[in-house]
Amino acid sequence: MFGFIKKRFLHRFILVEIQDILVSIHTYDVKNNKILSQVSEDFTLESKDEFTEEVVEYINKKQNDYVRSYVATLINSQGQGIIPTCSSSKFKEFSIDRRYIYNLCIDKSFTNFVSRIEVSWIQKLFTKTGIDLIFSPFAILKELIDKQNYKDKMTLYILYYNQTVVLMVKSDIGYIYGDFFLTTSMINPLYCDYENEEDEEEFEIDEEEFDFGDEFETSQEVDTKEVELIEENKGFTANLSNSLKDFYTSNKYDSSFIENVFIFVNTDLDQSIIRYIEDELLLSTTVKYIDMDESIINLCQKEVIGV
Repeated sequence: MFGFIKKRFLHRFILVEIQDILVSIHTYDVKNNKILSQVSEDFTLESKDEFTEEVVEYINKKQNDYVRSYVATLINSQGQGIIPTCSSSKFKEFSIDRRYIYNLCIDKSFTNFVSRIEVSWIQKLFTKTGIDLIFSPFAILKELIDKQNYKDKMTLYILYYNQTVVLMVKSDIGYIYGDFFLTTSMINPLYCDYENEEDEEEFEIDEEEFDFGDEFETSQEVDTKEVELIEENKGFTANLSNSLKDFYTSNKYDSSFIENVFIFVNTDLDQSIIRYIEDELLLSTTVKYIDMDESIINLCQKEVIGV
């Protein structure tokens, strides 16, 4: 009943999207689960580690205009993922060291984790404005998947937005695999990379266990050189191939073969990607276009209002 009453109040959600030195701020005024107004403003930062005074003043003014205002952002960097267990004693089996992550058990079946370095960076960036909600894109993808109520036993779900790709594999027992990469990078470091953090202890990964140099020896072996793709899509296909190799060759996962792919995108999807998945990986593909901001707003409302 309390949530039912709260949704009748006017809430303001200020979504701060950070891409390198570019910052897009989207302000949504929401009441009764309906967006009443929306305004967006773009800014350029002088440093990746600090908001300009212009950005700080803009965010603070948007907050001060409304009593119920909340600042939210999405973690859009590597060093995050999921593992198919909530038991911390099994984290090491997936090369996850709890000293370097924040972790959240989801549905008592899998863990969504993110590196402490990334969270600390965000908290420092928002020092002068405050930050109320920090979301992982895995939470966005799970919300989209749950709404589809897709019944196939083994499906690969992909959230593709702003040169970012989030993967989750769901079977009849739940979510069993996840990965995150940027299409602008041909290198997809698995999970956490702390090489450049001077204040943290070195985080070692068994190079033999995660050697992606060998051929992908499954019935879905691919040769990306044979596929004519635009430059950006080469990053997508190379990283997707590495992710599937990890899933199929590791004994950590119930790696029955995936037959279907469900892609959520917030912009036009290059047809070469679909051809690659269907012709080279031999997977049936469904594409659904989404409003990324709307998906984040829905999560904001669930966290703040409870509906």
